[in-house]
Amino acid sequence: MPGWLEGVLKELHIYKDRFSTFDTLYMGGGTPSLLNPGQMSTIMDFLFRNFEFSPDTEITIEANPDDITPEKLKCYRDIGINRVSLGAQSFDERELQYLKRRHTARQTEKALDRQNGTCI
Repeated sequence: MPGWLEGVLKELHIYKDRFSTFDTLYMGGGTPSLLNPGQMSTIMDFLFRNFEFSPDTEITIEANPDDITPEKLKCYRDIGINRVSLGAQSFDERELQYLKRRHTARQTEKALDRQNGTCI
């Protein structure tokens, strides 16, 4: 993961002067919720230092239900993430197994409960 993070930061550096103000930031594809809070903080800090964001920017992170913990939700909120896109493909255990999803229906329900209690 450290090598990947270094590569992402290098690529972001390449693009830092090519855009005007953003009003939306979507972090997804590849499940960024696998990153630990420190790694996500590093990315967000770099983005805020090098890119311009409007005050009401919608900042979304894509997450697997089994990656959502109270600690990660608090971190997300603290670093400016204000929306979680939860990858809940099904609430049927057999369908989840067929799709080879690593989470269960119960884990999705728990993740939804956690989000509802955190003001994200």
